[in-house]
Amino acid sequence: MKKRITSLLLTLAMLLSLLPAMGVTASAAEWTTVNSYEQFEAAMTAEGQRSIKLSADIDTAALNSGIGLLDTLAVKGQKQLDLNGHTLRLFTQKSALGDLIEIKNSSLTLSDSSTDKTGRILGVTSGDADVLINVWENGKFTMNSGKLEVEVYTGSIRGVLWRRTIDCHYDGEVVINGGTLYVPPKTYEDSNAYTTQFFDEFDDLHNGSCGYTLIANNNSKVTINGGTFQGPVRMNVSNSKWNKTTSRVIITGGTFEKDVVLNGAGSTTGDGKVTLAEIKGGTFLGKVQAWAAASFENSFSTPEVVISGGDFSKEFWLRPKFPLVNKKEQRGVAYQVAAKLNGGTFHEGFSADKNYENYEYSASAVKQRLKAYEIYQLADKLLGQNAIQTGNGTFAAQDNNSYNKYFTNYRKSEHDSGGYAFIIKAVNNQPTTIIPNAWRL
Repeated sequence: MKKRITSLLLTLAMLLSLLPAMGVTASAAEWTTVNSYEQFEAAMTAEGQRSIKLSADIDTAALNSGIGLLDTLAVKGQKQLDLNGHTLRLFTQKSALGDLIEIKNSSLTLSDSSTDKTGRILGVTSGDADVLINVWENGKFTMNSGKLEVEVYTGSIRGVLWRRTIDCHYDGEVVINGGTLYVPPKTYEDSNAYTTQFFDEFDDLHNGSCGYTLIANNNSKVTINGGTFQGPVRMNVSNSKWNKTTSRVIITGGTFEKDVVLNGAGSTTGDGKVTLAEIKGGTFLGKVQAWAAASFENSFSTPEVVISGGDFSKEFWLRPKFPLVNKKEQRGVAYQVAAKLNGGTFHEGFSADKNYENYEYSASAVKQRLKAYEIYQLADKLLGQNAIQTGNGTFAAQDNNSYNKYFTNYRKSEHDSGGYAFIIKAVNNQPTTIIPNAWRL
């Protein structure tokens, strides 16, 4: 009996001594190293989970007698890609190719382990509406580091056309934790109508057909925690059918060098029943436009757009979006917006003013501004118990005697009734900061 117990104890001790070694073996990542496009394609399209690392620059320009890629690379399974300081140049002269990389019912995580972070994926195409990475139908793309870049093939007979580095739609998901996304200015400036996005003081995006570092719509989800966006960003966040427990767009960080547009697809918006977009942080160097459901009749129990942080160098317009009547938005005076302004620093200003088409005009074409009690009611819902720190001082949002010190107050004229608009402008060369839960101020 004693021998059996001793034997069991010895066996148990041997098994315990093997556990650390077994653990290391199981957790060690097995990387597939590739140095040609053929190897890269085979690894990315293999079933299952695989970690892939570039060991050399890869260029598809010499494939197919100089035409380059003939087919979209469809990622399968769960893949990790380490650029390892190298360039993956995806070149094609095939005008109808459209997408260079497709993530559908699969996932891809991108990183660059090189010290200098020189790794990049460069898409070079010649057709219309070309996309570097297309994410849709339960596909997920996560970017931790590296660079995504697109350019127009110099031999293209179609001239300068718009491009996208990432297009996320139809139940796709994108998470950006770091890295750089770039589209050349020639894809969104001048004839591509980007410059008219905010041509008027408070007017909508005129033309979405331009280059974007990221565009997302149709029930997709985007989370941005970091990264640098060297080109416009557009996310069509409004969708009354979104019934998930988290917002469609969450921004906690990142640097946005050009304009950011968070609006509804087409002319629709949400219904004010679920939070669709949250901005908690980030540095915004261009203008920002965000749509939120609005009403001349009712208030909202849930904000569609919540701004609780971020540094905004230029104008931020929270655009009240009213229901359509005979395919046109309603007109009126006093209104409510499904949004909350709980934080953020604004170097030019923040506005929740109506679009000019939503204003009520008198018979003599005088624009009807808000009366004092009407701006109080709107500010109470948007700002609540927060405080506004401006170049003129710090004011409690619920202090009715302070509104004229930070809200824009128009004088009565032949074209204006006189009164308030929800426009908080930076004054005395100092930014305006929203301080949350500071009602005692």
